[in-house]
Amino acid sequence: MAVDIEIKRTPSYKVAYLVRVGSGSSEPLRREFQELESWAKKSRVKTGKYIFHFFETGRTPDRYRFEACLEIKGNPKPEGEIKIRKLPQLTVARVRFNPEEISPRLVYSGIYGWLSDNDDYRESGGYSREIYSGNPWTHSQAWADIEVQVPATRKKSKKDSGK
Repeated sequence: MAVDIEIKRTPSYKVAYLVRVGSGSSEPLRREFQELESWAKKSRVKTGKYIFHFFETGRTPDRYRFEACLEIKGNPKPEGEIKIRKLPQLTVARVRFNPEEISPRLVYSGIYGWLSDNDDYRESGGYSREIYSGNPWTHSQAWADIEVQVPATRKKSKKDSGK
C-alpha cells in the first residue's frame, strides 16, 4: 500500500500538555492522555485534537522525551504537571494513514527518506508529531486515521542564494 506525502502548513494549536521521558512504549502515553482528559473534564474545558510530540535528538531510546498534548478551547489554568501553551504554525511533510493497513515504522522511514531525497524540502526539526481526531485508545476512528507530521523547510535554490 502506498501513502501520499504532502507539504502542508498546519494551524497553531492551544494545548494542555504533559511531558514524560522514557521508552517508546505507547502505554505511558495512554496514562498521560487519560490524565489530560480528566483535567479537562474537571475544568470544564472543551477539547479537540490529541497531539503526540516525540523528541529524539540527543537521547538514547530509553530516554526519549514525549509530550502528550490535548487541544483546548478557552483560557483554563494549568494545574500540577499539566501546562498550557500554543504550538505554532508549522510547515510539515505529512502522511495520513491507518496503522492496521501500513506499519507506522514504514510511514516514518518513508517521510524521513522522502525529505532527505527531496529537491525542494528538507527536515527542519528534531521531532515529529502524530495528530489524532480523538483519543486513539477509546475511539477506533481516531486510531484508524493518524496524521504524522515532520517539520520541513524549503531548500534554498541557487537562484535564491544569488548564485
